[in-house]
This record gives sequence, C-alpha cells and structure tokens, in this order.
Amino acid sequence: MPYTNIDTMEALRRRIPSFRCIVGCHDCCGPVTVATEEMARLPVKTEAEHAAALAELSCPYLGKDGCEVYQERPLIC
Repeated sequence: MPYTNIDTMEALRRRIPSFRCIVGCHDCCGPVTVATEEMARLPVKTEAEHAAALAELSCPYLGKDGCEVYQERPLIC
C-alpha cells in the first residue's frame, strides 16, 4: 500500500531529536510556510488572528504560555 503525505509527515516527526523548549524563548515562532496536510491538523484561526500575528512577525498559535499546538506543530517548527 502506498504511503500518504500524512504517513510521511509522521515518519519525519519520529526522526526529529527531542528537546525541551525554553519557556519564553519563542525564537522559532514566526511566520512559516506549512504543508496543506499540516495546516489541516491545526485548529482554525480567523483571518484577523492570522493578520495580527503576521503584523507582529509571530505565529497565530503562540499563546501567552507558549505554543498552543506543540504536539501537532508543523515540521518546520
């Protein structure tokens, strides 16, 4: 059976070395380009939320306590 893009992303995720984020750092949390399959896994944000984050060169999923979608974050993150 052929692999799907989701299978490929899961295989890549398993190869990412684990590390702990430093609370408050957010150096990785900026505007990024993500695959359609990755975006489909994330909660829907409004155009206003995306625009506000982009204006701050931030990520719409970056909350006051850090990444709100850490377990499902795009591979680029």
